[in-house]
Amino acid sequence: MRSSSDVGGRVILVTGAARGIGRDVVVAASAAGAHVVSCDLDGAVRDLPGLAVVIDAADPAGMQHLVEQAVERFGRLDAVVANAGIAVPTPPDLPLARWSKPSTLSGMP
Repeated sequence: MRSSSDVGGRVILVTGAARGIGRDVVVAASAAGAHVVSCDLDGAVRDLPGLAVVIDAADPAGMQHLVEQAVERFGRLDAVVANAGIAVPTPPDLPLARWSKPSTLSGMP
């Protein structure tokens, strides 16, 4: 029986993959034998193993296209690590349009 922590051979999409936790997830999953699809606004994502794309995770059409690329290349998508996020200034200094973007990335209305 396969362990739920065994990612070998699985296809995993990681958003916010260029730095920090996202990058660590990509490196560890790849080392464990996973096929990793990585995306980030930061071009450093291109240095990661697997399919790595510079894209805005808040763009639904772009993400749909990325999922289609992953399925075309690997035949399926097994898991998503929704790690993308942005740092924003304090609320009094923040325009309304910018304030709503972190919520959009989190899947909140």
